[in-house]
Amino acid sequence: EAQSTISEKLQRKGKYLTFEAQEKRATQQFDKFLRKSIVAYFEHDNDTCDALEYELMELFDKDNEKLHQYLNELDAENERMSAEIDFLNSEVSGLSEAHQKREDYAADIEKFINLIQQ
Repeated sequence: EAQSTISEKLQRKGKYLTFEAQEKRATQQFDKFLRKSIVAYFEHDNDTCDALEYELMELFDKDNEKLHQYLNELDAENERMSAEIDFLNSEVSGLSEAHQKREDYAADIEKFINLIQQ
């Protein structure tokens, strides 16, 4: 199986919503809160208003925690990729040095052959 990114893994596990889906979900949660809290407000039911507000904040906090977890996992993936890029760059650098040495050796062999032929 091809190596999949953190975001692909999270999407498969259902831990992560796209930012657009997250925004839509938050809007729907807030609309639901408004509908219920307006009724409670007109009924002078402060306890229900407080409970609805607390419930909404809990939902937002849970969504924020999921988002923070996702961002932390993305940071870890970025660090891993950065380390891999650094490793590959060092290999390329080593390869360039090897090519230069090969060219130097080839030049030395040519000089040696020319010296022998004289």
